[in-house]
Amino acid sequence: LFVLLITFLSKILFSKIFPFVINYINTFAIFKKYKIDKKKFSEISKIKVFSSVFLISFTCHFLQVIFIYLISIYFAKNLEFLYTMIIGPFVMAISSIPISIGGWGVRELTMIQGYNFFNIQADTALRISITIGIMNLLISFIFTIMILIIQFFKDLLKINEKI
Repeated sequence: LFVLLITFLSKILFSKIFPFVINYINTFAIFKKYKIDKKKFSEISKIKVFSSVFLISFTCHFLQVIFIYLISIYFAKNLEFLYTMIIGPFVMAISSIPISIGGWGVRELTMIQGYNFFNIQADTALRISITIGIMNLLISFIFTIMILIIQFFKDLLKINEKI
């Protein structure tokens, strides 16, 4: 339940808080200090976009590592956060390679091999990985249904406004 709560909060973070953070980044003094012509504006906007994307990406990956750790300590009590900080990014990177459907199989093998370095049993690593996969599926399914319902009501309101 705690893992589901953390994941839900991370989804809220991306939809509600990050737009605020990006607007905050846009107000940095360096961007306001100089009168900007079109060429400088293009260079500065690239910096702003890069910094925004980097911030969002870093936070997303860090929350995913925390998600993996919270699930991992349920199955392996002797697991340290450092292990997950080492294994998590590798698992995310390798499971994003398009050689399987949704990273299934690749994620499991990577976690088994990664946790093997830290003397975590293969069956425990497999349980951790399958749980992560199922949680990702459930959360994606729930939010997809929510988005579809919201879009349905938005379309319904547009139809009612036309009438």
